[in-house]
Amino acid sequence: MLALGCAGAVGGLGVAAPRAQRPALVIEAFTSARAYAVGTDAVTLVGTVRNVGDGLHPADAATGRVLPLAGLDFLEGDTLPRIPALGPGEAATFRWKLQPTSDSAPLIASFTVSQPGGRPLVRLTAVPHFPAPPERDPPVVSPAPSARAGDDRGTVENSRIRARVQVTPADVPVLLLSCRTPAGWRTAGASVPLVEVHSAEGGQRPWWETLKVREIQAAAARDYATLSLAGEVGLRWRCRVELVAQSASSALDCRLSLAAARQVRLMGLRFLPFLAGEGGPGPRPAQQSPPSSAPGLAAARWGDMTVGVLRPGEPPIPGWSVAALPGVPGADYLFLAAEARAAEPGTPVAAGAAISWRSRLVALSPSASVEDAGRLARTPPTPH
Repeated sequence: MLALGCAGAVGGLGVAAPRAQRPALVIEAFTSARAYAVGTDAVTLVGTVRNVGDGLHPADAATGRVLPLAGLDFLEGDTLPRIPALGPGEAATFRWKLQPTSDSAPLIASFTVSQPGGRPLVRLTAVPHFPAPPERDPPVVSPAPSARAGDDRGTVENSRIRARVQVTPADVPVLLLSCRTPAGWRTAGASVPLVEVHSAEGGQRPWWETLKVREIQAAAARDYATLSLAGEVGLRWRCRVELVAQSASSALDCRLSLAAARQVRLMGLRFLPFLAGEGGPGPRPAQQSPPSSAPGLAAARWGDMTVGVLRPGEPPIPGWSVAALPGVPGADYLFLAAEARAAEPGTPVAAGAAISWRSRLVALSPSASVEDAGRLARTPPTPH
């Protein structure tokens, strides 16, 4: 008689016992419901917790905590929300209202989720803060591509699309995209932060840092105009972003150039997340591009205006992956963004090494379908 003595055998047949299903919580989003704050107007923060495991997360087994860390006082919302029961893939979204303590202070808050037997989950958010609202779109139309720059702002445009960049007192650039419609210029969305880099030195744990702008330059030729933003991402990266408007085009070509100031380990990169509908039509478009649309394209249509963002099929570094970031439930915009990631333990980058990536913002009117953005996305970028 043969005896089976396999560890974990079930019924003597050598079949491993099934693994217990377990929940796994992540903070999927924690950010402002608007692209930026103005003066001492109240700020709404939204946070989403999702169960990415394969088991049920029981009600009240985890607790959230929101803390204003700089420039904010609490106004409304539960600062210690209990996380409800969440099945696999389910999420819960929370909202809080906070008051800036001055008209230009940095605004920073944290969201922590504590759960028994596990490490706390922590997310920070810094809200771009202007003392006064950004300038409105001027009604004039430039027949040829043009660009102009000042100390803390710049504009690049043609007869169809306009990008205005305004820098906060903390040197954070905010891009405001507008589309010329039959009724005049209309806000299409915003982008902030323009660049985020996830990196570290030596044995450090990597963390995300954002672009701070030090210089804005403008240049124009017969068929195109360029707005250039130069600055740093933390202490480890020199950065330049170029925004190029071609003649009679509804696309804005965007180029990122990074140079390592020292030897680092690079983990991730985000470039030009697009907050579609921010400051204009809002978060609920009439139509969104399906996953089968042009590769790398995310677009949405409100009425007769279609806006979107196109990212190249190739990642910034060979072997990296590029994936769409989750949306932001409860925000006043539709979040269209992607992240390029390295496999663990990251990509070593020597001091002085350069990295580049491209993106394209699209805003066109009149438009009857998001497929219009797909056709525009397939046109080659400017070679300039």
